[in-house]
Amino acid sequence: MACTRRILGAALLAIACQAAGAEQTAPAAATLPASLPLRRDSVAIAEAGSWAPSIALLMLAGAGGAWAWWRRSPRARTGRRTSARAEQVLRLSSQALTPQASVHAVQWRGEELLLACTAHQVTVVGRRRLDPQGDKQ
Repeated sequence: MACTRRILGAALLAIACQAAGAEQTAPAAATLPASLPLRRDSVAIAEAGSWAPSIALLMLAGAGGAWAWWRRSPRARTGRRTSARAEQVLRLSSQALTPQASVHAVQWRGEELLLACTAHQVTVVGRRRLDPQGDKQ
């Protein structure tokens, strides 16, 4: 997160410096008096644009891509996956009794549960604890 803030700050600083530099160069060209015998460019030839806005846009796109890559990397998910796995319900087997009723064996929080399910309710029919090694008693 701190890296993203630094990149965004650098991009904004580059844009601000570019804007300040453009404001300083424009008034200097307009201050020459018309009485000087100088050959002047026509209005059709405009001053070439700066690369700074394009570079700033590329930097912002690169920072967004790096942030998206970091969010999808396996290292960002490892902490969430281990805690979610402990809370996850694991279906061991299922058996339909009628079109509206079924029996399911599930493992959850170190226990094996036998659940009877109908269209209107779920009932715990049986439960047993698993030993710490994960083997069934």
